[in-house]
Amino acid sequence: MLSIMMTLMFLGLGVLLVVREYQHRQLHLHLTELKDEVQKQQQKHLDISQELEKLNGQIMDEKAMDKLTGLPGIVMFEDRAMQILNFSKRYHCQFAIMILDIEQFSVINNKLGYEVGDKLLAALAKRLKEEIRQIDTLATLGSGKFIFLLPQLEKGETAAYVAQRIQDAVIRSFNIDGQALYIRAHMGIVISTTDGETIPELLKNASHALDQAKKQNQSYQFYHQRINELGKREVALKSFILSKEIFDHLDIRSDWYINMNNAEIHLMQASPILTHPQYGIIDYLELSRIAANANRQETICAWLLNKAILKFQQNQLELQKSARLLIPVCIQQIQHASFMPILTKALQENYISPHQLVFEILEGSTRIDISSLEKMVNDLSHLGAGISVSILGMGHFALQQITKIPVNYLKIDASLIKNLMNNQESKFILNMMFAHAHELNINIIAEGVNNESQQKLLLALGCEIMQGPLIANNDFIPPEKTDAI
Repeated sequence: MLSIMMTLMFLGLGVLLVVREYQHRQLHLHLTELKDEVQKQQQKHLDISQELEKLNGQIMDEKAMDKLTGLPGIVMFEDRAMQILNFSKRYHCQFAIMILDIEQFSVINNKLGYEVGDKLLAALAKRLKEEIRQIDTLATLGSGKFIFLLPQLEKGETAAYVAQRIQDAVIRSFNIDGQALYIRAHMGIVISTTDGETIPELLKNASHALDQAKKQNQSYQFYHQRINELGKREVALKSFILSKEIFDHLDIRSDWYINMNNAEIHLMQASPILTHPQYGIIDYLELSRIAANANRQETICAWLLNKAILKFQQNQLELQKSARLLIPVCIQQIQHASFMPILTKALQENYISPHQLVFEILEGSTRIDISSLEKMVNDLSHLGAGISVSILGMGHFALQQITKIPVNYLKIDASLIKNLMNNQESKFILNMMFAHAHELNINIIAEGVNNESQQKLLLALGCEIMQGPLIANNDFIPPEKTDAI
């Protein structure tokens, strides 16, 4: 009897376990189906939301674009400008806004008809788009007005180049229905770093600058007077560089670098000097930058190489056989595809070995990846030319960069030499630099050496090659070597 009861109890427990397992499976299946349904509904709502966003974007685009010119309107422009403003604040760069207004556009509409006016606007919009970069934004304000957004400007006054290029495009004739039309325009320009902190403020100041351009009958006007003057200077220098007379105002200045241990000329530096009739002497960095913007870099580079080599050869009778020619070149120059062919041609035509040349690489305001710089400098080094870089001052390298490129000479700027005797910090910095350079087997050059005290200290630190007023005085140089210097 007991065994029967035990058997029934186990059977009942088994049935209960089976029932509970079944219930558990059913519940799991139901939850899975419910979860799948929820996910389907969520995906459906997501798809709807994305579609709505897409449609909203299309509606916004259609509303923001001007059908006549195919350009965005002020709504899209302000949205883009706000993005650029945030980008510029984050990465510490600057941008420009320019407003263009066609002179007496209402007269064109009234006298020639609105159809002609519309065709003129469409043709002008197409022409203006060809004069700006892909990253720039061109929009229409209506009534013969256009507005430009120029991000990532290297210098504020660079906007003057764009403004002048646009003005050149505006004054060319338009063929509208077989009739030649000529127009003029005025422009107001603002720079983000000087003329406003918000987009509304920049737009307001651009309008003020436009009003000033109209009152003064100028093709363009910067809101900030100093930028306005710099912009006009940039355009004037660019026009001068593009003219044939520039070569009547270009010359080569020679500087001598002496090995103080043996009083022999170690290097002859040939630096191009441009003398502008109005703005005076233009330094090489600025000359090179403007020449690049004017697409005349190849011509200026070829002139520099040939003239520098010629001047070196004219002085070779007085120079030691080991003396080399030091030529300053900007990164923009050696980066240009034409540089190596121009150099090769100059070497062949002037019968000079590349081993006699040393190129001083000037960084300028151009930022470049050090790996790209290494490749360019290696090309020169493989030819047999020497490489020199400068520490401190405009267009000079950070000390840690010289470990990554094949440098033969390290030039110390005159700003460090000037206070060498009275400034312990300068002595400490120079000592660190010299130790670093000596480890890398790099020759050190000191510029701006004024007196014998500086000379002795530099020699004690391991600097043998010097240049400056002390060298020009020739007091320490033997008479038989004075004439050469």
